[in-house]
Amino acid sequence: RKLMATVVSASAVLAEDDAFAVLGELLDLAGPRGDSHGGCGQDLGPRMSQLLARHVTGGLAEGALEAPPAPGGGAAPRAACPSRQTAEKLEDDKTRLVRRLREAIRDWDPARLASAVLAAERGAEAGAGVPAEVLEKAQRALRGAKRDQAATDMLALAVQKRDVKGLRDALAKARRGPAGAAAGPKRLANRPDAKMPPRLKAAVEEARRVLEAELHKAAVLEDVQGAIDVKDIDALRGAIAAARGLDGPGPSMEELLAQAQLILDEQVSLMESVKIALGDQEAFDRFLAVDAASVEALQAAKARFGSTLPLLVKLRAPPIARSRIEAARKVVHNMLQDLKGSIRVVCRVRPLSTQEAQQGDAEVFEYVDSMTLKLRPNPKWPSRWEEYTFDSVFFPDSTQENVFQDTRDLVQSAIDGYNVAIFAYGQTGSGKTYTMLGPPGDEGITPRVSTEIFALIDRRAARYDCTVTASLLELYSADLVDLLSKGTSAAKRQTLKIRADKTGVVQVEGATVEECKDAAAMEDVLDRGARARAVAATMTNSASSRSHLIATINIDSVNTCTQERHRGKVMLVDLAGSERLKRSLSVGTEQRESIGINRSLTALGDVIEALTKGASVVPYRNHKLTELMQDVLGGSAKTLMCVTCSPASSNLGETIQTLRYATRAKKITNSVKRMDA
Repeated sequence: RKLMATVVSASAVLAEDDAFAVLGELLDLAGPRGDSHGGCGQDLGPRMSQLLARHVTGGLAEGALEAPPAPGGGAAPRAACPSRQTAEKLEDDKTRLVRRLREAIRDWDPARLASAVLAAERGAEAGAGVPAEVLEKAQRALRGAKRDQAATDMLALAVQKRDVKGLRDALAKARRGPAGAAAGPKRLANRPDAKMPPRLKAAVEEARRVLEAELHKAAVLEDVQGAIDVKDIDALRGAIAAARGLDGPGPSMEELLAQAQLILDEQVSLMESVKIALGDQEAFDRFLAVDAASVEALQAAKARFGSTLPLLVKLRAPPIARSRIEAARKVVHNMLQDLKGSIRVVCRVRPLSTQEAQQGDAEVFEYVDSMTLKLRPNPKWPSRWEEYTFDSVFFPDSTQENVFQDTRDLVQSAIDGYNVAIFAYGQTGSGKTYTMLGPPGDEGITPRVSTEIFALIDRRAARYDCTVTASLLELYSADLVDLLSKGTSAAKRQTLKIRADKTGVVQVEGATVEECKDAAAMEDVLDRGARARAVAATMTNSASSRSHLIATINIDSVNTCTQERHRGKVMLVDLAGSERLKRSLSVGTEQRESIGINRSLTALGDVIEALTKGASVVPYRNHKLTELMQDVLGGSAKTLMCVTCSPASSNLGETIQTLRYATRAKKITNSVKRMDA
């Protein structure tokens, strides 16, 4: 009765089968009444408690039938007669553990596998060890199940976020899992669905469904954006209808749809206006009328004429209508450029360098708006500021694309037959070469102009035949060097002469001129020239340009219908940086180069000064640099000057000089003319 009471008291933590097993073992320990059971019938209380505790923790410990420690701390003698029932129980435990392991492997549940593996390991310690191959198989299955559980969780998270990249990564991870327990440590490159556990398989199917829906949504989004870009009425209607049919388009799609609907309404309204204009000459003239004194009106007219051209094709308008619209667009575009000023000056401020930040340099600029900045001319008087206004101001976080957007319209002018010049000016290390050329993958103005030229040519290929040629020169000290022939035997016999033709356009006789069929050919020319340019390290710039780089691109266009011919030119100049010898610490060759650079920039400053004061004689011939740039400054070119500045307080003197230089240049007025051949 006492033994039964002991078992019943433990029923809260023992399963029914285990309770009967414990009862049997306890009875076996006690033996028949009055029988010591071969010496085992000693004080059974502690030993019975041990037995119950072992069952509660899930296993029989080896040597559990040993007697408790003898009084006085001596080792208790081992039971001399283990029972037959105990051996049978160990065998039953082993069978039960093997069955539990196999069932856990079949279910492929990480928690159940972990519990079964732990019980098997404890059973082995208690003498009920399962076969080693079964335990190893279960351990491999546990690792695989954990990986599959991680993949399932990853899939669930990706489905919740509806992220295309996350869904693809999660699906790839799910398919890289083990192909069942038999595969051991081997991983499959592409596990079939049939080899996946049910939970993972369901997660994979759901992820595929969501991925397909998101890819479809992305395709529709791309179609809407494409329709917005081309502003085609039919494309806009189709894209909007497809987007409206999506299940939960999302806020970004709704915003894009609103934009698309607005453009569609504008295009439909424009279409009606064009239809009216095509039906009557007076109406067409009214359609072309523009307020030439208003920049906003010119910008609106330019956008309207650009959108009208594809509508004329859709309406099958007569060629004369298209020609008139195209001519009006060119006129408006160039009027807009002229209103902005013959010489446009933009300012770009680079970020503080790591070295400047480490040496404690402070920023001397305060950015007001996209056209205005303030400079603190003296750190001792922090409340005093000088304000400078330019056509555009680019802050340190501006991108190469931001800067190029301000020059893109000038490329169209060159295609239309105008002389265009873009040059960068600033102290050494202020970011001129970065802005004009840029590193691979983050190209500057010059390579972007090249790409834009050929993009514009491709758009008008049906009406114009265009030929593009390029030359690349270096003005090193007082020597003019042809970079496309530098280092060759022909360069030794080459004589370069600067000439101005009857229209005032500067040409360099004897320079190597290469025809470029596409943007790749132009990029090759620019790369070859840039590699041949002279550079050197100084204390203020580790890769200081030691020469002025002049890239010239000529564009000859012939209208295939009227045979009208235009000749445009783009001059792209990366000036060497001004520097103070006491700061650059240049010696030897670098010192002579610095003196030559400063002399040429002084001559350029004299020309700017004479032009702004309206002098009767402008000293272009004082230096080869100003001879090369005489149609850029005060000539026939549409010119953009990009002033680059350092924000560091240690460069304050050079920065002030640069900004004042640019302010004077902004007052120059060119006499812009189209160069008809």
